[in-house]
Amino acid sequence: MTKAFNARKAEVQQLLKNGVLVFRRPLKLPPAEAVGGSIFLEANPAAITWFTKEQGQAEVRHQLLCPFGDVGKHLQVKEAWGYLGCATGGVNDRHQASILYLADAARREVMFPTAKALHAVIPKQKIQLPAAYADLDEFEQLSVRGHLLQAWWKRMRKQPASNMPHWASRFILEITAITVAECNNSKPVWVVSTKLFAARRPQDIHEGGGP
Repeated sequence: MTKAFNARKAEVQQLLKNGVLVFRRPLKLPPAEAVGGSIFLEANPAAITWFTKEQGQAEVRHQLLCPFGDVGKHLQVKEAWGYLGCATGGVNDRHQASILYLADAARREVMFPTAKALHAVIPKQKIQLPAAYADLDEFEQLSVRGHLLQAWWKRMRKQPASNMPHWASRFILEITAITVAECNNSKPVWVVSTKLFAARRPQDIHEGGGP
């Protein structure tokens, strides 16, 4: 299964511009009692290794695997995005979701084989009117429902990267190198170099019904 990572806006823009991406993510510090302060970076699998030793005992080896995988593996990019709307039926019996990528304002139409598959990922919004509107006539209630539905879609237009389902992702990366470096605060970070492996077409068919 392809692993995924949450990309920041500037990282997505770098990928769009250059076709490559180098990103940094923090890693958990090894214990201070590491023998001689020695930390080793291993290539396959990508990991950092250190040793501890208690008095009268042999050294104990510890290993922390890189959470993004190894060189040659693929990564799915999750980025800030939003729903613009969805539609089912019509003359051509089309079931589609319109989504927006916030890094570059690109829009994509995702086709679904059935209305059921579409609503599995974008549930129909059932607007429940507050009790204060119970005395309104049918026309006035319809107007209020319309405003509430517009407010719901407005909230849906800005989603964090962590909420992106796999079918909405538009980039697959290939890892080309993994290293460990220190930031300005002297805390180590994973430095992952990648290149673009595949990009989704403007229109894709999502065959599954899940997120």
